[in-house]
Amino acid sequence: MNTERDRDWALLRERAEALLDDSRLGVSTLSTIEIERLIHDLSVHQIELELQNEELRTTQNQLEQTRDRYARLYHQAPVGYLTLDASGIIRQTNQTFASMVGRGRGELAGRALADFLADPEHDVFLGRFSAFFKNPEGKSIDVTLCNKDTHKFAARLTGRKDADALLLPRRELVPSMTLLLVIVQDISQQKAMEDALRASEERFRGYYELGLIGMGIMALNKSWVQFNDRLCEILGHPRAELATTTWAEITHPDDLAAEIAQFNRVLAGKTDGYTLDKRFIRRDSQTVHTIISVRCVHSPSGSPDYLVVIVQDITERKALELELRRLATTDPLTDLANRRHFLAQVELELELLQRYAKPAALLMIDLDHFKQVNDSYGHAAGDAVLRHFATVARHVLRKVDLLGRLGGEEFAALLPGTDPEGARQLAERLRQIIASSPAHTASGIITITVSIGVTLFALSDSAADTVLARADRALYRAKDEGRNRVEVDIPELPLLPL
Repeated sequence: MNTERDRDWALLRERAEALLDDSRLGVSTLSTIEIERLIHDLSVHQIELELQNEELRTTQNQLEQTRDRYARLYHQAPVGYLTLDASGIIRQTNQTFASMVGRGRGELAGRALADFLADPEHDVFLGRFSAFFKNPEGKSIDVTLCNKDTHKFAARLTGRKDADALLLPRRELVPSMTLLLVIVQDISQQKAMEDALRASEERFRGYYELGLIGMGIMALNKSWVQFNDRLCEILGHPRAELATTTWAEITHPDDLAAEIAQFNRVLAGKTDGYTLDKRFIRRDSQTVHTIISVRCVHSPSGSPDYLVVIVQDITERKALELELRRLATTDPLTDLANRRHFLAQVELELELLQRYAKPAALLMIDLDHFKQVNDSYGHAAGDAVLRHFATVARHVLRKVDLLGRLGGEEFAALLPGTDPEGARQLAERLRQIIASSPAHTASGIITITVSIGVTLFALSDSAADTVLARADRALYRAKDEGRNRVEVDIPELPLLPL
């Protein structure tokens, strides 16, 4: 279309020039109508040219606007842009890079990028840049740049060959020049995060290898993926064996359900982890007490990926706690419940009666003429007699019963779930067996008897002392009636709700 129009214009121009030549010579080969038609065609063509010029001006304005937008994007980009030649000389830069190094854009043109690198990296960069310039695709160079105030920051350079040089003045372009567009990213924060992560990983590795606590990675199928030597020591299984064993297989049966419930909550996304006391069964069938802390690590999609487990051996601590509890609740001579612990259990039994109407009985027991034993055989023999009584009484009472030493030769027995007749029969049986089971001591064989007072718990009892006082009355009645006997004191108010 444009070729045909250009041909028509050439013919029109030739005709107009011929007409002008003829007019200068005073000769006219065209009629008046032909001349008017030629003038008309020239006018039309002039209008077309003006319209084309207008289109060109509009296109030029649009190009300038596009160029301005490109320039704004170029200079206001969140990363630095550099146009470098093969020698690493800066041919062009955006405002972002200029701000990074604290200089004006005019100061940077013609300078070598290496001039803005920290001294130790200068020569290394020059050696790497040549290869980077020739083949930048998929590569990057991490450098340390310095700004005008000598402040250093980490930067990553990536490049693209045959860089767009629209903003580079044409007079500075050399036809055979190959340029490289370099993108400069400030990675100071990323480096700081990487350094912090690396330090954290090193600390974790230190804890992992130090062996103070057991550490491992657990798969979602409960198997051990990775673990340190300390975990093998705590759990009592060799590494090869533990690698083919799930944690559920070596968990104490009584603790398994509680942990599986927590484990399933983690898999369901209801919690990120849990901490609990649990027991493992070692290879030698011994039980090890531990505290385990489990935390879930999620995949990028948010689903559980694996679990990090920390295991602390608290077997010794548990043993110490049990010993402290025993010392706090046990009489050291007879190994029975001491007075404080016994009264606390009586209070609990009284609460059960008042809440659930569960019957219970109490025996108050006193060794007859015990002072004479101490006076005749000595306190060592007296202690032996007390221990002998405790041993015999424990065998007579049921496992659910609690026998305690209240002080001196005075003992008490708590009988849960016992009615009046059952309590009386048990007390009588105990009295008979004690009387027929003399104590063998270093000072000789010593025969003893006991007096026993029996009572039942009542809804009207407000405290343990009320029950003990009633049993004590029955005990003193047994003593007054000649000792070596059982007396019963039944509460007047209803024992259970009517």
